[in-house]
Amino acid sequence: MEKLFYALWQPADAAQAAWCEALRAIPAVLASHGAAQARVGVPDVALPDADPYPAMRAGAPHGFVSFWVQSAYARAAIEDCLRPLGARIAGYSVAESMILPAAGAAAGEREEGFLQVCGFCAPAGLSRAAFLDVWLNHHTAVAVETQDTRYYAQNVVVRPLTADAPPWDAIVEERFPAAALNDPAVYFDAVGAPERLAENQARMAESCARFIDFATIKLMNCGEYRFAP
Repeated sequence: MEKLFYALWQPADAAQAAWCEALRAIPAVLASHGAAQARVGVPDVALPDADPYPAMRAGAPHGFVSFWVQSAYARAAIEDCLRPLGARIAGYSVAESMILPAAGAAAGEREEGFLQVCGFCAPAGLSRAAFLDVWLNHHTAVAVETQDTRYYAQNVVVRPLTADAPPWDAIVEERFPAAALNDPAVYFDAVGAPERLAENQARMAESCARFIDFATIKLMNCGEYRFAP
C-alpha cells in the first residue's frame, strides 16, 4: 500500500462553504477507484486573532485529501476526480510515520480542534540522510514533549506526482485543541506555567532550525475529516 497526499488550492470563484462540502464528498468518489482510509482537510478554521505566520500562509494550499492505494501507478482516475476541485493540485507519494495515532473510529465526522499541516524543504547543504536523522530521530521527541498534540503524522516525501508540486521534502500533520489557535500556552502544553511556555517555545524553535528551511514552509489550518475503510 502507498499513501498519496494531494494539496488543493481553492478556486477564486468557489464559495468556501460549497468548496468544503465538495471536498468532504470526494472520499466516496475516490473509494470507487481503489482509495481507502481517506483524510480530508477543509478551510473552516478562522485565522488566529494575531496571526504570527502570514508569510507561511501566503500562497499555501487551502485544503488537502490523503488516502491509501495499492500503487500510485494507477492514480490517473483519482487525479481526474481531484483536478476539477482545485485551481491547482499538488500530489505526492509519501512514507507515513504515525507518531500519535488518531483516537476513535474514522466516521466521516469533523475531528475536534484543528489540524495544522506544514509542507517544507530541508535547508540547502543538509544531506537527505542528515535531514531525516534530525527530523525523525531527534526532533520527534521535542515535538511530542513541547506541544499539546492530539494526532501527529510525519510524511516523508518519496516523490512528487504532479508537475507543479512544490519541492517539499516533508509534510507534517498535527491536530491541536481548538483553544490552541489563539493561546500559545495551550499550543505549547503550558497552561498556567509561563516558564514552561518559554522553555517549550525555545526548544521547539531551536529544534526546527536544525532541519527546516523556513523560507519554504507553507502552513494551513484545517478542519479534519477521517473516512473508513
